[in-house]
Amino acid sequence: MVIIARLTIKPEKVKDFTEAAKDIIAKSNTESGCTYYQLFQDPYDNTKFVFVEEYTNQAAVDAHFATEYFKAFGPQIGDLIVGAPEIKVITVA
Repeated sequence: MVIIARLTIKPEKVKDFTEAAKDIIAKSNTESGCTYYQLFQDPYDNTKFVFVEEYTNQAAVDAHFATEYFKAFGPQIGDLIVGAPEIKVITVA
């Protein structure tokens, strides 16, 4: 399963966001069911970011969502983002 999350960050908060993201990226990549977890920044608009996450199955996704660092991340970045994130879950064929 792949999760793609697109976010727009307030221009003055880009550095705060990237610093906050480092922790969840590092911890998520150590989860047994996570095969890939990375953040990409648009080179033409530095306020636009995309998380790309890959998990072995739904149980791995559920385990990720249950972690304390995942639960804390949303509130931590709530004041940094513009609008709601666009999140898509894709099953790899």
